[in-house]
Amino acid sequence: MAEACSAFAAGAYGAAYNLYILALGYNAAFLGALLTAGAAGAGLGIALGGWFTDRVGPRAVLLGSSLVAGAGIGTQLWWTSTPVLIAGSATAGLGAAAYYVAAAPFLVRVSGTRRPDALFSLDTAITLGFAAVGTALAAQTAALLLAATDQVTAYRVALVAGSAIGICSFPLLFAVAEPSSNATSISLTAATRGSTRVASQSASAARTTRAAMKGWLAAMREPAALRLAVIAATIGAGAGLFAPYLNVYFVTDLGASPAVYGWLSAAGTATRLLATLWAPALAARFGVANAIGWTQLASVPLLLMVGFGPTLAVAGPAFLVRGALMNMAAPLQMSLRMAVLPVALHGAGNSLIWLADGAARTASTWLGGQLIESVGYRPPYLGTAVCYVVAAGLFLWWFGPGGDAKENGQGSDPCP
Repeated sequence: MAEACSAFAAGAYGAAYNLYILALGYNAAFLGALLTAGAAGAGLGIALGGWFTDRVGPRAVLLGSSLVAGAGIGTQLWWTSTPVLIAGSATAGLGAAAYYVAAAPFLVRVSGTRRPDALFSLDTAITLGFAAVGTALAAQTAALLLAATDQVTAYRVALVAGSAIGICSFPLLFAVAEPSSNATSISLTAATRGSTRVASQSASAARTTRAAMKGWLAAMREPAALRLAVIAATIGAGAGLFAPYLNVYFVTDLGASPAVYGWLSAAGTATRLLATLWAPALAARFGVANAIGWTQLASVPLLLMVGFGPTLAVAGPAFLVRGALMNMAAPLQMSLRMAVLPVALHGAGNSLIWLADGAARTASTWLGGQLIESVGYRPPYLGTAVCYVVAAGLFLWWFGPGGDAKENGQGSDPCP
C-alpha cells in the first residue's frame, strides 16, 4: 500500500507539475532548468540513498527520503520565487531518488521471499497501475477546477491532492517493522528499481568506499559495461530532449485539455504494462538482443508522428504505441545486462550504466527546454529520433547475432 500511495503521488506530480510552472508565468527554458535541477538532485539521491541504505537500513532511508521529497514539493507549492523553485525541485528529486533506491532492499527484507523476480514483477505492476490512476485523476481534477478558478490554483490543488495521497505512505512504512539485517540475505538486481548496485550478499556485509571504488575502476575496464553505458547515455540524451515536456506539448501545442492528456497518459502506462508482458515471447522467438533493438527502432517513426502530427487525433494513438514499443523490452535489457557483465561487476556495472543515462538525461533536459523556447518542439523530436536510432544500431551491432560481446564467455544473446 505504501508503494501504491507513492506511485499515485508520482503520477499526479507528473501530470500537473509542468503545467503549474507555466501557469506561474515561467517559460519552457526555465522549466527545463527546474527539471535539470531535479535530475541533478536525483543523481545525488541515488548515491546517498545507496550509501545510507547499507549503513542505517532501507526503512530509515524510506522514511527520511519521504520527508525530504515532501519538503521539496511543498516549498514549490507555497513559495514561487525562482531560487525557491530551483532548490525545491532539486530537493524533491533527491528525496524521490533515495526512496527509489531503498525500496527494493526493503521489499526483499520484509517479504523474506526467495523469488525477488516475482516480487519485483508484482511491484512494477502496482507502481505502473497506481501511477496511471494518479495521472488521470490529477489531470481530471485540474480540468474541473479550471472551469471555476485560475490555472495556478487548479494545478496547485491537483498537486496538493496527489501529495496528500503520497503522505499516506509515511505512516504505512512507519508501521512496518524491519527485520534484522543479519536474518535476511538480499539477492536482487538493484537496477530493476533504479538503484546503483546489486546486493548479492548478506545485508550485514556493507561495502566499503575503497571496495566500491575498485569496482568502479574494474567496470570502466570492462568492454561490455562501457558499451552498455554508451548506449544508455545515448538513449538518455534523446529522452531528455522531449520526455519531460510531453504534457506541455500536448496541452499547449496540440490543444489537448489537461483531462484529455491525463487519460491519454494513463492509457499509455497501461499499454506499456501490457507490452512488457509480451516481451518475453518476442525474446523467445527472435532473441533478446533482436527484441530490444528492433522494437526500439520500430518506435522511431511513431515518435516522429507524435512530434510532427498535425492534430491530436494523429499524435495521440502514435504516442500510445510508441511508448509501448520503446519501453516494452526494459526487463529484457536487464536480463541481457546481467548476462554480458561478469558477476563480480553486476553492481559497479549497473551503477556506471545508470549514471551514464542520468548524466546525459540531465544535460539534454536543460537543452530541450532551451530549444523549445527558441525554435519550438520539432527540432528536439528530431534530435531524439537520431539518438534512438544510433542507440538501437549500436545495441544490435555490439550485442546482436554476430556481435562480439560475450555473455559470461558463453555467447551474446541470452534468453530468459
